[in-house]
Amino acid sequence: MKKVLFLFVCLLFAVSVFGQGNPFVLQRLRGKYKYVEDRGYSGWFKVSNGKGKVGACDLKGNEIIPLIWDDVESSRGEDYARVFKNGKMGIRDANNKELLPCDKYTYVYWNQKKEYGGYCQVEVDGKRGVIDKDNKEIIPCSYDNISVFQLKDMSCCQVEFNGKKGLFDFQGKELFSCIYDKLNIYSMKHGGMDYYIVEVNGKKGIYNKKWEEILPCKYDDINYSEWDYGDFCQVRIDGEKRIIDRKGNEVLLSSQYGYFIFNPLSSLVLVVKDIKIKYGETDGIDQLYSNGKWGVFDLNRKKEIVPCKYTYMRAEDDGLFAFNVGGKVVVQASLVLSVEGGKWGFVDKEGKEVVPAQYDNVGLFKDGVAEVMKDGVPSLLPHPLKGTTLQLAESGNNILADIYIPVDNNIPNSGKKNENLFAFIIANENYTSLSGADYSINDGTIFGEYCKSTLGIPEKNVRYFEDATFGNMVSAMQKIKNIAEVYEGEAKVIFYYSGLGATDEKNMEKYLLPTDVSLTSLNTTGYRVETLIKMLEELQVEYIYVIFDAPFSNTDKKGKQYASNRGVAIKSKPTSLKGNLIVCYATSDVQPAYSDKQYGHSLFTYGLLEKMQLSKGNCTLKELSDHAVNWTKKVSIEKFDNIQTPETIVSNQLENKWNTFKF
Repeated sequence: MKKVLFLFVCLLFAVSVFGQGNPFVLQRLRGKYKYVEDRGYSGWFKVSNGKGKVGACDLKGNEIIPLIWDDVESSRGEDYARVFKNGKMGIRDANNKELLPCDKYTYVYWNQKKEYGGYCQVEVDGKRGVIDKDNKEIIPCSYDNISVFQLKDMSCCQVEFNGKKGLFDFQGKELFSCIYDKLNIYSMKHGGMDYYIVEVNGKKGIYNKKWEEILPCKYDDINYSEWDYGDFCQVRIDGEKRIIDRKGNEVLLSSQYGYFIFNPLSSLVLVVKDIKIKYGETDGIDQLYSNGKWGVFDLNRKKEIVPCKYTYMRAEDDGLFAFNVGGKVVVQASLVLSVEGGKWGFVDKEGKEVVPAQYDNVGLFKDGVAEVMKDGVPSLLPHPLKGTTLQLAESGNNILADIYIPVDNNIPNSGKKNENLFAFIIANENYTSLSGADYSINDGTIFGEYCKSTLGIPEKNVRYFEDATFGNMVSAMQKIKNIAEVYEGEAKVIFYYSGLGATDEKNMEKYLLPTDVSLTSLNTTGYRVETLIKMLEELQVEYIYVIFDAPFSNTDKKGKQYASNRGVAIKSKPTSLKGNLIVCYATSDVQPAYSDKQYGHSLFTYGLLEKMQLSKGNCTLKELSDHAVNWTKKVSIEKFDNIQTPETIVSNQLENKWNTFKF
């Protein structure tokens, strides 16, 4: 206990001696100097000779700063002292070494030295300047305010005089005179470039880290982030757009074209002549409806590579540009452009028309083919320059040209107008790794014609997807969901699929097969039927009539097993429905779903089309399904000596009503 008490007393003594100044030293100093101020918290004593001169002693009583100053100051934690004489301020360390002479500045912000990389503000009679780490004055004391903190990270310093702003670099070179109301600097890193955006009075420019001018401060806006993707970016000046390269050269001038569409991932720009539209302007963009002439400009070659003579053009797709002649450009919300009517073709990067304007519509190239539409008949166009490695199935009027197919002819026109009825048609025939989906495209094409002519669905309400990939199918489902939300329960939907299907041997789930499917990773590349059904069940609609003309027995439409199948008949999970849903399967799980050249269709689809033809569309959904079921069962026995039994499943909610539903 005595030891603890002794240690406590020693601690109090140490605090007294070293924390707030040694009382014995203080007493001794007061006997020597006229005035002593205890600055123990700062590690020294302020002393005076009574004649107006001040110095400092350390905690041991040694004089460290002689009594030659008008005043001496220091704050807690500082390892230096501010000394004053004749209205000037200097800096000295604890050993009285002069850090800054006391002969020029009325105040010095010495604490900024450590924080701002050796730079600090100094004052002369209220006007501020900057000295560097060697105490060299790099900015004269002529300014009302100085942003010295910028020197550490941005190598520049903003100054202000009489409300006007200017800028110096870290060597004291004046970059901008004090003539600007607004001056802002931003440090940016984009596209491998490290530079500054400088904005003066609302105009922007670009400087590199050496403060060399890349772009003068004359632009209203600079899309510098586009340099992340290529060598060009857009700028805006006085309401007009231009394109510049990384050196600031204006490559595409606003005076050359009235309108252009730039993608930073490409050096090829769609340009339009015979119009003049300012950036962000909506008035005047209707000129695109009439006299705008479209072409292509190459930023690298700095020349027009496709002459401006087309009604409309799409961005580059696999080395080609789709062009339209004779159509009408439509400007939608947010200035999204589309085109109505006219004929489509393709032009290459040298301006050569490799495919003349002959198609009603053209899609994008994928795997060397693009979906095209001519006279209402869809087909696949091989890439005219590169060709395609796909083995394309013959369909439509090609393989069936010499066969008379009753349901493909004399399609009834009922005169109906079903504005709230929508049809989503997916016809998958040309697979990248499978075969045997014969006549699926003809299924979808003719089914679509019946939807428009016989069921009275407006053409804009019929969405047709030929050789759909997984992404196409996801997009189709999202569009169905969007329509259901917009129509708030008043929409009716037909979802039709003709193609291949499969059942996973592990989880016993049914899958529709996109054209880019892989049977070895069916659960990730196939479209699960249960997922599709659950999404449709949740929609608020009058009804959704689903048709799956696909086999789920892991055989194709010829009855041939897939190569990866072990030859075992697989029965998938049963389907149960809720909501306003009716689902028609072309076959049971373990049976094939046949197609046949004589009929030019899958059997189940032919049965549906025949009923619509015979009834001219004036039949209930139940009558349509029943006819297709009976016809398919009969013909499958006759043609293949094997029964194909379609199945229709109705949700509990519609079970007692669907037999009265008509299209």
